[in-house]
Amino acid sequence: MCHFQKEFTRPTFYAKFDYPISSISLLIYHWACQSDMRTVMSEVPLPLYQILSVWQALREVCSADMKESFVKFGGEKEIIEVAVVQYENILIIGAMERKTKAVYMGAVPKQFKDKINPFTHLLPSWILPKSIIVVKSYYSMGGMYTVVSADRNIIDADNHGYHILNVTQYLEKTVKHMLGHIKGTLYSDMVQVHLNELMWRERLGKTPQTAFANIIKEISALDQKDPSSVFLDSESLPWALRTGVVCIAPAYVHVNKLSNAAIKRYTGLSIRDFLSSARKNSIIPSVKDKSVLEEHSVNEASLPEVQVVLEKLDPEYVKKFVTVSSDDSEVEEEVTSTV
Repeated sequence: MCHFQKEFTRPTFYAKFDYPISSISLLIYHWACQSDMRTVMSEVPLPLYQILSVWQALREVCSADMKESFVKFGGEKEIIEVAVVQYENILIIGAMERKTKAVYMGAVPKQFKDKINPFTHLLPSWILPKSIIVVKSYYSMGGMYTVVSADRNIIDADNHGYHILNVTQYLEKTVKHMLGHIKGTLYSDMVQVHLNELMWRERLGKTPQTAFANIIKEISALDQKDPSSVFLDSESLPWALRTGVVCIAPAYVHVNKLSNAAIKRYTGLSIRDFLSSARKNSIIPSVKDKSVLEEHSVNEASLPEVQVVLEKLDPEYVKKFVTVSSDDSEVEEEVTSTV
């Protein structure tokens, strides 16, 4: 009988969590495949916030890899399309190299627009000098680039003229679709991590197979790195990002359509306390239609996706981070006028 024993040390990424290794591995697979949440939650025996914590860590791995392997693009006579879209309170600046369709993106709080020029703040760190930058409206870049205003008469993205149709379409469709599941208050750091994941996928994860192979490669390489250089300091993150509640927001938004009894059963909170605490922490917007809160207004069975998400939430976790302040008169008045 063999009595040989060898101590097993969890790899750096796995050691970050006290979840079963099999569950973490399955989550990495589903992340690479971009599986829908219903499938993930049916196959992985973990509550939603633990699933999201693993996916957040994977985004951080992508961010670290993007930073480490970053290379500027453009160059003499190379056309770079630059555009800005606003997503709630965040400005997203995108720069796309016309020839390769490579793209870099950055998130800037809208309120900073009056204090800093997002273009001069970000573009020099992405684009090589002497590039031709095409923007909606001309602005000076101090001679570093040739800046050209976009020709608004061009409507074909394949046109070789000066336009920003490619980058604009990318930001409007791909980026906004990716961020569409995030509700409530957004933070530029949180949005940037999602953008980094998207840029990583564009470069190294075009297909589920390549995404899985390359993220496993990056996870393996973590054992030779300082974890603090990869993973964000959870204590320094905004409340919503630290707890993962912002990413759970669709469940909270749709919970308005469930009955009072359902909310009590799934969260352990009354509808008044739930709305008060959730709104205080910027998770859900104010409820304008009082009828959606009535006991028999909606059949719960008609909302299976919402129900399965809520059933996976750990009530103790919800009550730990979604706290109710009974002496908050402002919130109490708002809830009174809403419910």
